[in-house]
Amino acid sequence: MTKKDTHYLIAAVPYSDNFGDALIHNSLAWKLENYDISSEALDIAGRHNFERSAQQNAIKDKILKSRFEWVRQLFIPLNSMLVAVKNYRNWMSKVKAADVVLMGGGNLISDVYLNFPLKLYFLSLFCYFANTNYAVVYVGVAKRMSGPGRWLFKRLFAAKQCLYISVRDAASKDNIAYLFGAQIADKVVVSIDPAVNLNLSYSEAPHSELSKQAYAAINIVNPVVLMVNSDNDVSFNEQDYQQWISQCVAKVKAAGLLPVLYTNGAQEDQQYMQDIASNLPDVKVVSVEQVDDLVKVVSQAQCVFATRLHSAISAFSFSVPFTVMSWDSKVSAFVEAVKLPASMLFDFSREGMQKHSETIQLADMPELQQQIVQARHKVVNAWDVEFRDMLQRLEQYQAESQLS
Repeated sequence: MTKKDTHYLIAAVPYSDNFGDALIHNSLAWKLENYDISSEALDIAGRHNFERSAQQNAIKDKILKSRFEWVRQLFIPLNSMLVAVKNYRNWMSKVKAADVVLMGGGNLISDVYLNFPLKLYFLSLFCYFANTNYAVVYVGVAKRMSGPGRWLFKRLFAAKQCLYISVRDAASKDNIAYLFGAQIADKVVVSIDPAVNLNLSYSEAPHSELSKQAYAAINIVNPVVLMVNSDNDVSFNEQDYQQWISQCVAKVKAAGLLPVLYTNGAQEDQQYMQDIASNLPDVKVVSVEQVDDLVKVVSQAQCVFATRLHSAISAFSFSVPFTVMSWDSKVSAFVEAVKLPASMLFDFSREGMQKHSETIQLADMPELQQQIVQARHKVVNAWDVEFRDMLQRLEQYQAESQLS
């Protein structure tokens, strides 16, 4: 189907300290390699690896937590432009070397102070000047965005060089129809997040000392991050969140399991976990410093209490039973997309968290695991069919564009 010298450039945020984005990239690169397609990463945030200085983290933290809205409104778009200018030569070289640029996956079609709209629009301009076609793939689409953000994304989707568009759930396609119109939405293929293949790309899960004792993994997130990024309107405070964690720990211990706290790697989550751990006796705190650390802690757990989306997706991929906090529509959209029971979700609210911690029964996890195994088999097979179809279409469109 493809030639062995085919080369794709995967553009997203693979070096984010939230390792969910790396899981997407790694799964996609692994799948391309199965079809003899080489690939390379381009981080649209301008990162070249996972290393980031303490000074960079401090600056980012101050900007995001500034009480002055105008600081974020000014800095974030300006930074997007500076990143594109600073990386112009390097990015243009990579774009020119690629047969096709894959933009995705992840929650890229979202608008926080024009961050992703500008970054992806600039990348599309690089593709235009390099005469390289691109596809927007496996993306999540936010429900709300600014007028300028909608304009920039519409240009991205409507460009002649945009050969293919896929989203990771039906809700994202609905959002495209609402935000950008039926003409663009009609081109969109509904697929699923590539990280559902994670267990296949890790044919042998990384070894962990945790496997010596049965444990339940509790995914910790700084609640400020949830409140800032959620597209749901909820009544919530930090005390409720900490109370939920304490109750989950108690349930896990009562079931004879070791409570393990972990994050998806983001620095603000790691710091928050360390801050609250001292008030939680008899828990084990796992520092997730590499992508493999996240895979280890999730894949070998008896069950997972997930918050970040890719903790839930990782658990799904490794057939680990999980429940997940529905703090954003993308979380509920994933559970719906893989046809798992809505009872796995609980609301990001005082009432929702209280009900979850009171009613969750770890004895029900084996039955839930069977449901996940059956769902995963169907989902992965369907994803594989769509992936092959995408490659065939891209090859066909490439041939047609070269003739025109």
